[in-house]
Amino acid sequence: MSVKIALVAISLFLLAGLGAAQEKGKYPAPRFPSYVRPPKSIEDVMPFARAAVRQTGGRTPLGLVEKGQTVAIFAEPMAEEMILQAIKRAYEERGVKIQIVPEYQLLGVSKEEAVKAVKANRWFTSEQGYMEARSWILQRFGDAEVPKKWLKERRPDLYKAVFQREDDSSQELIDLGRRFGGKSVADAIIKYLDQHKEVNAVFWRRGGRTVTRKSIEPHGNKFYGNFIFDNRYELMNKAATFPGDIWRLAEERVVEPLAWTDRVEVNDPE
Repeated sequence: MSVKIALVAISLFLLAGLGAAQEKGKYPAPRFPSYVRPPKSIEDVMPFARAAVRQTGGRTPLGLVEKGQTVAIFAEPMAEEMILQAIKRAYEERGVKIQIVPEYQLLGVSKEEAVKAVKANRWFTSEQGYMEARSWILQRFGDAEVPKKWLKERRPDLYKAVFQREDDSSQELIDLGRRFGGKSVADAIIKYLDQHKEVNAVFWRRGGRTVTRKSIEPHGNKFYGNFIFDNRYELMNKAATFPGDIWRLAEERVVEPLAWTDRVEVNDPE
């Protein structure tokens, strides 16, 4: 009972503070970070790369790799070469050996073919939030055509928004694009790691760490995290320099109370 009273008290305190903040004025309009400028050379990227390879928290904890170890980064087709080379140099400065392996190389296609295929599949941005359903449909069913048919029959408007552009594209391009980040690449990574036993740590994909680790078994123990620092926007921001211990502590403080939760109600569609 005392725990519940304490939680209620804290909630009321936070809500009171939120209300006071809202009364003082509206939140400022969202703005693009002024410090994220296009790099003119790799030297502009290096300060951020050095911070990233020391980061031990977050989705891409490159700093967990120790001096003398070998790390393999499996990069997406859209990765920016200058950013990858900055990460490579920063790791080497720490005494870490690094292998950057493009996914398209694992699949035996050119970068040009890969980029074209990826763009045919991933034409959308986060502004089209409804496209999150696309990944769920394509990845969570044995035969994706079944739920696609169901959606097309019942909500043709939603089907058109999510899949029409793919339907109008070359099937060959669509099929190739869907191989990136999926089982085809996972199987190729397993073969690569079988041949490169010197690799101690692996970073791959943008999310789904548990699923990703399982997908590269028996090398799952080498999976250290996802790899999102492949473009200027992800790398050249202040997240890479945020203290890893505070990052993990904040996550623990958020997750631990969930054990005491028996019900959750969500009213906001977002």
